[in-house]
Amino acid sequence: MEGSTEYPSIPSIPSTSSTFPTSQPNTTLKIKLKAPATRSFQRNQTPPSKVKMATHEQKESTSSRSVLDPTTSTQEKTSQDTAPLRALDHQSERETAPNEKPPTIHIGTRKSALAMVQTEQVKASLEKAHPHLHFEITKLETMGDKNQVTALHDFGAKSLWTHELEALLLDRKLDIVVHCLKDMPTQLPNRCTIGAILEREDPRDALIMKAGSSYKSLAELPAGSVVGTSSVRRSAQIARKYPELKFENARGNIGTRLNKLDADDGKYSCLILAAAGLLRMGWGERITQYLDSKTEGGGMLHAVGQGALALEVRDGDEEIGKMISALQHEPTQLAGLAERSLMRTLEGGCSVPIGVETTWIEKGKLLMKAIVVSLDGTESVESEKLEEILTPKDADDFGWTLAQDLVSKGAAKILEAINLNRPVIKEDIWLHETKQKLHRLAGWAMHSFSKHLQRRLKAAYVYVCGYSNIIEFQSSHAC
Repeated sequence: MEGSTEYPSIPSIPSTSSTFPTSQPNTTLKIKLKAPATRSFQRNQTPPSKVKMATHEQKESTSSRSVLDPTTSTQEKTSQDTAPLRALDHQSERETAPNEKPPTIHIGTRKSALAMVQTEQVKASLEKAHPHLHFEITKLETMGDKNQVTALHDFGAKSLWTHELEALLLDRKLDIVVHCLKDMPTQLPNRCTIGAILEREDPRDALIMKAGSSYKSLAELPAGSVVGTSSVRRSAQIARKYPELKFENARGNIGTRLNKLDADDGKYSCLILAAAGLLRMGWGERITQYLDSKTEGGGMLHAVGQGALALEVRDGDEEIGKMISALQHEPTQLAGLAERSLMRTLEGGCSVPIGVETTWIEKGKLLMKAIVVSLDGTESVESEKLEEILTPKDADDFGWTLAQDLVSKGAAKILEAINLNRPVIKEDIWLHETKQKLHRLAGWAMHSFSKHLQRRLKAAYVYVCGYSNIIEFQSSHAC
């Protein structure tokens, strides 16, 4: 299109703001440093027996995903892998000696342009807080990155963006993993935990009209207009208010989707994206309308955890936990925990139409709104509550209580119908998990078993990888 903008895959790294923009986004990065905060807690209460759903506590995962931490030979854990952790014992209390090499902390992230921008910001904040340490970024593709065709709802899995990174974290190849909080399952693998939640960017959804369009809101779009989104939460809430609109799946990174939107032969009239991603990439000027519960013509609640970044670490790794605690932002942490507790209780995920909106009314007073919508938007239940939230336990209880209220109004029935009718791609998930198991077994067998078994494992791994073409065979870990 003449005069249109081509969006690069990896732009220059912008700063970000935690305040909600009204016209032009504030580009000043604000990550507050504070003393370590309490990170974990336990709770034993269970929900009413008549309602079949998860408890509001962080229960042990019952997922069918592969175990990420099988026994490995000590020969695999080289001095390079464990040196940063040993060095941290006393390094945090003194500066590195002139001739001493600073310990390296490995930060993992996805390969997307947005993920890299976010991780570079985290790295810069850690370097400022710990100038005596050296930080390196490792990027890789996850299952969700590799399959850019299938609609997210059809996967059914809850770890599309995290599984491979968590495997490296538990292998001690990584020390920290940077995630968008909304991409993280509410039940993490054993020995993984959220070490810190950073200050939240604007959590709202955003409407982006096609370049040159005269329309300024969803309400102005004519019947039959195509809305591009890969989120059933967004499409269900929009269909609830605007049943005359059509929806098409829109996958890919932000730049790719914007280029598809602006193409002369593009089928989309508009896109719905997270405002936080656009602002972090420096593309806030493309936002036509912010969508939230108060926006006239909008009326949309955002995803659980949207706009916040989370740092995942090994549970019990006190040195790394202490190091990243300076980035913890307590208001975002408490709001995020309340939202995740609600979703965990309802057994939802990123492929289920559950929307939330949390607002701090005053110090210690959190207002949370929530909605569960059927896929076609014809059925919905809503609830909202205001509670005093001072601790992580308060936040967990709050989410559980609000979820119970939604269930009493019929949310369980809506979610059950969605799960029964979802065309889950079970074969893709099985192949993905099988390859992860074989990949790790190959490395284990390299030091533990006969050459014959090593060859058999390698052959099985190559066969599965070749059959599915989802991930490449990594020869450095093969027998």
